Amino acid sequence: IRLTPILAGSAGQGKTSVVHQFVKQIDFEDRKEGGNGWDLRKVRLAHSDPTDIKGVPHFSQKTDGRVVSVWAAPDIFPLKGLPESADGKKWVIFLDEFTQATPVMQNIGANILDGIIGDYEIDWDRCFIVTGGNRPEAGAGAFAVLTNVRTRIVWSHVKTTFSEWETW
Repeated sequence: IRLTPILAGSAGQGKTSVVHQFVKQIDFEDRKEGGNGWDLRKVRLAHSDPTDIKGVPHFSQKTDGRVVSVWAAPDIFPLKGLPESADGKKWVIFLDEFTQATPVMQNIGANILDGIIGDYEIDWDRCFIVTGGNRPEAGAGAFAVLTNVRTRIVWSHVKTTFSEWETW
């Protein structure tokens, strides 16, 4: 089973900064070992439409005597069997403000956490996913995280002290 980390905390606690530092570190380590490095892509499910994630119907084809739609994959995810997807790079996908996504988009997020993008599979050799969001009790417009999502994530609560913020 694959569990995805979610950085949870109040607004302004530094969740996005933690992810930026993580990407810088793994990028440095990968390049030091001769790799091409890692880049960061932020996806806000709360600001997305289902077709932004699944893709859009590209064309129709006949399969077993019936016409079916073939979906054009979105270009943000590295996909198995498509080495040029996501510009052929390795990406950390940050599903930011996950808890502000509507239940429909959280369900799509659950598919992403399972490695499914529409009709395609995520290439885990070129992708790492981390999520972030505010806790519902923080009053930041967050929804309760759906049960099917909770079984796919591991919570990491972020709380910044004044001295940490001052140092930052």
